Order: sequence, then structure tokens, then C-alpha cells
Amino acid sequence: MDINSVNVPSLRNSKESGLNMIMFHLRNSKFGLSISDIAKKTGLNRNTISRYLTVLATLGQVEIRTVGPSHVYQLSERLPISPQFLAVQPEPTIIVNNEGIILALNSYMQESLGNNLGIDTKNLVGKNYKELNVELFNIITALPEYVNALNGKMPTVGTWTHLETAAARYRLWILPIIFFDGIPGIMIQAETWICPEGRK
Repeated sequence: MDINSVNVPSLRNSKESGLNMIMFHLRNSKFGLSISDIAKKTGLNRNTISRYLTVLATLGQVEIRTVGPSHVYQLSERLPISPQFLAVQPEPTIIVNNEGIILALNSYMQESLGNNLGIDTKNLVGKNYKELNVELFNIITALPEYVNALNGKMPTVGTWTHLETAAARYRLWILPIIFFDGIPGIMIQAETWICPEGRK
């Protein structure tokens, strides 16, 4: 049985059904779909599809990648977050965009970076962490989990990344996210910051 012929929403109900049809076909596509592909599957006008996809991309529900001359759309695995989400995180948390610009960090992360690494955290937002030349950031960006997050791949539930620097041991959770204004990025959360034995 063809999965695309099962429970396809009807166009007769409302504008919402057009969006439902697009979401249905994206959900059932292994490698994503172009606007032309979606038009063939749904019968919707290309301009209508483009408007829906623009809204979905802004909301972080759809990701776009370029394949030759075409844009291919697929459902996003990124976690949508807002400034309020960051404020209530009980662990040190930092958010960066895909270019390495620090978009936000909570007070716990500011405290941890200041106390553990001696970093002046007052003006970190807006800076590229690569320019800081901090060992921890350099190690994190080389991790496969970081690369996966850059590509929008969600880690296995409960998967923590363990690493050690000259200053401390860390247990990190690295997630792909969509920030509140539609910017894709990465959230790095440190569940624990443990100084190795013999170090203070």
C-alpha cells in the first residue's frame, strides 16, 4: 500500500487542510520535497505552497537545504525555544547560531564560565565563540554531537556527551534548536561541572 494514499487530508475543508496536506507529505518523505514535488502530490498552487513553507520555516517546523538549483524542504527536528525557556533552565545553558555567534546564555552558564574558566561573561552575547579561543569551545565544536546538531539532527534521548579539559570535566547535552526569531542554532547545556581530582 502506498503510504501517500493513506489518510491524506482533503482540500475541501479550509485553508488549514492545505497546510495539513503539505505537512502530511513532508512527514512521509524520507529525503524532503521541493515545491514542485509538493505541488504534484497536493494539487496546490506553487505560490500557496511557497507561502506556507515560508511560515513553517520561520516557525522552525521546516528546514530548507539547497540541492542543485532546487530548495528541498523537510520537517525540522530542531527544538523551538524562546528567551523564557532559557531563563528557566536549571543548568548552565548557552545558545549559539550555526556560525558560532553567541545568541544567549543563562545566569548559570555565565557563572560557570566566569568561575571555572575565568571568562568575562558580561559582553559574550553577539561574539563568535571561536574568537574567544577557549579550550572548552574548541573541543565542543569538534565533537560529532556538535556537528550533528549543526545539521539539525536530534541526539538519542538521554544521550550525554562527556569531555575533559585542563580546567574541568563536563557532561553536556547538545541539541539543535530554532531560536524565537527563526534562527537555527545549537543549545549546549552542562548538567554538571566537576573539577577533576587534585584540581580546584
